[in-house]
Amino acid sequence: MTLLAALLALAADTVRVTAGDAAALRAALDSAPGGSVVAVGPGRYDGPFIVTRSLTILGEGRPTLGGRRQGTIVRITAPDVTLRGFRLEEGGPDTDRDDAGVLVEAVRARLEDLEIRDVHHGVYLKQAHHAVIRGVTIRGRAALGPNQRGDGIHFYFSTHVFAEGNDIADVRDGMYFSYSDTTVVRGNRVTRSRYGLHYMFSHANRFEDNRFTASAAGTSIMNSRDVLVRGNLFAHNRGVESFGLLQQTTERVTLEENVFLDNGVGLFFDGAVDGVVRGNLVAGNFVGLEIYQSAERNRVWDNAIVGNSYPATGAGRGNVFCVNGRGNYWDDGRRYDLDGDGVSDVPFETASPLTELSRGRPALRLFLASPAAAALGWAERTFPVFDIASVTDSCPLAAPPRDWHAAGAWEAPRGGNGPTLVTAGATLLLGLALLLRGAPRGRGRA
Repeated sequence: MTLLAALLALAADTVRVTAGDAAALRAALDSAPGGSVVAVGPGRYDGPFIVTRSLTILGEGRPTLGGRRQGTIVRITAPDVTLRGFRLEEGGPDTDRDDAGVLVEAVRARLEDLEIRDVHHGVYLKQAHHAVIRGVTIRGRAALGPNQRGDGIHFYFSTHVFAEGNDIADVRDGMYFSYSDTTVVRGNRVTRSRYGLHYMFSHANRFEDNRFTASAAGTSIMNSRDVLVRGNLFAHNRGVESFGLLQQTTERVTLEENVFLDNGVGLFFDGAVDGVVRGNLVAGNFVGLEIYQSAERNRVWDNAIVGNSYPATGAGRGNVFCVNGRGNYWDDGRRYDLDGDGVSDVPFETASPLTELSRGRPALRLFLASPAAAALGWAERTFPVFDIASVTDSCPLAAPPRDWHAAGAWEAPRGGNGPTLVTAGATLLLGLALLLRGAPRGRGRA
């Protein structure tokens, strides 16, 4: 029990419920005066329970609130309710009613130190403004497919919410925001979900120092604006359509000091405008940056984009990769800084015919690091023939802007001996043959 809880218990009337008596717990919730503390002893109490008064409900010895797989376990309809120190399990499966471990329909709720397992939604906030969700562990129904599960925490028309230190796994979306503005999400862990965090029509939000791993997408920001994304880890989100972070129809999203590691696509931009991408590590992904033509006027600088199979594809319109004389660090091996100003004397450009061909022909990916691929890239840069959308960084950095290795964020993969000369020659011939057949000129994105 926290100091705050202890002080509340001393200052307010306390009603005690023991021995797993569910009827006694319901009676206490219905009759305790507003502002009281309801202290619940160890044992199992089968719900459902409805909280219609402003109470502090404290679990002592981690009692269990069970749902018997019927409906929502705890429903809160009164303002200023605190629920702390319980295990909740076996909620109902109804997707139409949005069954949940805890459903909050009032303001200033506090959910703290809870374990919620085997439920549809873990927590559902419905017009629950100024809520605090802290230290909650949520485990969904792993045996179901992601689209059959509920969300870890579902925010619906809920503003000024603070979610911190929660641990969520095996759900549909770890945290789903719908029309929920001015929220703060900090220090959470989400894994094995569809989207770790999913914004829809939610503005002026901030999420910092979270970890999103092993999902279809670490984070998806859609139809939202003025979102700050800082200090998060997006890692091991792998698959055919997997992303570290996806932006679609967004405005003024700021990405700062994040790590995008070992994802299908590190950063994906579609309809993202006027954003800032600064000080991030994008490493070991299949594609580092994927930029559709609809992405416009984004500023991308001071990032380390290294160890990706494809550093970047597309380019968008009016996006800038050199800001105030500083670009990004790319591991292309062509860094010449003769004047020692920290900026390479050779611009960086991603255009590569073999790279574009290999995106649709997986067998070619084995040879992307071969001398043949390097020769084709040099030939295209020297004698441009194909209309390939590309990122151009006119002032690439000669060294990483930050010591990511010292920070423990990433260890660069070490390559083997590489392809043999025979393989390289075969690759060159194969690549030339495919090029002569005609590379696609414009893929609908830039």
